[in-house]
Amino acid sequence: MKLSVKLSGHAFRRFLLVLVVTVGTAALAVSYAISAQLDRLVTVAVQGGGRRVIIANANLSADSSLDWQSPLILSPQDKQTLLDANVGLKAVSIINELPWRQIEVAGTAYRPGTVLGADDQYADIMGLRFAAGSFFSGSDVSGRARVAVLSERAAKLLYGSSQDAVGKTFRGDRNIFVQRQVSGAPSRAESSYDSYTVVGVFKDVTAFERDVYGVPDYIVPYTVMFPADMPILPFARTFVGRTVDVRPLEGITAGLRSYLSQVKKLDTVKIAVWEGSIDRGGASSVEQVRSTLQGLSLITELFGFAILIVAAFGVVSSMMAEAAERRREMAIKRAIGNTVLKVTLELILNGLKLTALGGLAGFIISLFIHGFSKDLLSPFLEALQMNGTDLTASVFEPRSLLAPIVAVLLSGLFSFLPAMKSASEPIVDGLKE
Repeated sequence: MKLSVKLSGHAFRRFLLVLVVTVGTAALAVSYAISAQLDRLVTVAVQGGGRRVIIANANLSADSSLDWQSPLILSPQDKQTLLDANVGLKAVSIINELPWRQIEVAGTAYRPGTVLGADDQYADIMGLRFAAGSFFSGSDVSGRARVAVLSERAAKLLYGSSQDAVGKTFRGDRNIFVQRQVSGAPSRAESSYDSYTVVGVFKDVTAFERDVYGVPDYIVPYTVMFPADMPILPFARTFVGRTVDVRPLEGITAGLRSYLSQVKKLDTVKIAVWEGSIDRGGASSVEQVRSTLQGLSLITELFGFAILIVAAFGVVSSMMAEAAERRREMAIKRAIGNTVLKVTLELILNGLKLTALGGLAGFIISLFIHGFSKDLLSPFLEALQMNGTDLTASVFEPRSLLAPIVAVLLSGLFSFLPAMKSASEPIVDGLKE
């Protein structure tokens, strides 16, 4: 009866050990999976391939308003001048917002939201990927072609699918009113419509990119704002650029201002550089979001790691109890010639086997929990004006494989000294058990 109770207690202790390691490993694996999603969000949506910055020929006021230079000193040709300033810009595109009231497709009117005018470099700078067709070309820009590029969600709304949208046309109300004479009656104001052909559909960006960087659903050549019989104005006041790395914006601003002062031979050059959208005047919180996401990722990993450390101490506690029960066995092995190190490693190996079993079970459980990670992160993302669709979660995150490996390593590390101490006890004391 006594032996049976002893064996039952031994089995129960091993069960608890496996259970503790399972919980700890599952927690760390899930935290690794979540941190991988957050890191990917930072890389893709915030800093992938450098910063996406707005460059305006203006000074940024304390209230985030823009004090424009008058007259403007930058022209479309100054895209190269901005690159030549050697401040870390690798690509530049001219952009401006076009205040369309509505668009019409087959007699049905839609409110388009923001319509952006840009040149042929915009898609590369913003990292747009295409579901159908392609972006408009430089010749489309110079020729004032009435072409348009839509987001996937706009294409589905207007035409049902991305593929069906390419080649179709719509009418855009440019919100410019002209005087019309009808049968000799007094003139009346009518809004000016133009017909546009869809040449490409880009894949939807994250909600974060759409809201913070101002990636619109409708993009047209910026030159269409000028009627065919009107010369294109020689000035450009706003650009979007991509930097080679995540360098401070203050350095970019100072470098551009200094270089343009020399090139334009002016004492005062107004330049503002910020991350965000064209209409927010530097008030975007991209840097804050970047820091918050990175901090959240670190906290998530530390939380899982802390739980696993507690589990590792549970392994040590269980091993010490087992060592106390096996004092006589260890003493006999040493008496017949086994070294302290060999007995120590044997004792640790038994604990590692159980840890590995718990680690494997915890990893498998984490795969099921991982599916709910978006729900766990939703409150944090909503506080940053994001949502769950921004997370490109996969069924399996390779980083979570580190969890069972870390569990086994921590178990071995924390167990070594206690196991050696138990194995080093005098042989005589062990034989008296």
